[in-house]
Amino acid sequence: MHVMRARLRGGLLNKARRGELRMPLPMGLAYNEQGQVVLDPDQQVQRAIRLFFETFRRTGAASGVVRAFQREGVRFPRRPMDDPLGQLQWGTLQIVQTVLAAV
Repeated sequence: MHVMRARLRGGLLNKARRGELRMPLPMGLAYNEQGQVVLDPDQQVQRAIRLFFETFRRTGAASGVVRAFQREGVRFPRRPMDDPLGQLQWGTLQIVQTVLAAV
């Protein structure tokens, strides 16, 4: 099993070296016809991403962005993780708390 996993990983690394590895991109970015990473062509998505970063600069914290978006009723785009090329969905931002445990 570990040999198979190593070969699969090696294939991914070789693809990455050749610049052919395509991974799901963060919201606001997309692949163009040439396979290059570009801003999402959807103008609404671009405005939402710009507003997100402007709000972050103003508040200085991710939780401040979430609170500001919730207070102002701003919807944020997302694509389902199981279908990254699927239908764009708009919803509210939410605070996700991550607990780091000391190992």
